[in-house]
Amino acid sequence: MLLVIFAVLMIIAAVRMFTSPTGSMPSTEGRKWGAYLTRAGLVGLTVGFLTGLLGIGGGFVITPALVLLLKLSM
Repeated sequence: MLLVIFAVLMIIAAVRMFTSPTGSMPSTEGRKWGAYLTRAGLVGLTVGFLTGLLGIGGGFVITPALVLLLKLSM
């Protein structure tokens, strides 16, 4: 069951990364750093939970999460 969850998660991340436009990191001017750091913390906690639950390395999940959710460039 955990393998199926991991497979579905990776397929969703792959499809979103292939279909989302690529580009550089958005401008930092006017950014609300408090909200950005809060969002980054939530992404980190979620990725940590998933990697602990699924028993996988964090790089498989954190890279798509940072690119898709925090709009960081590769």
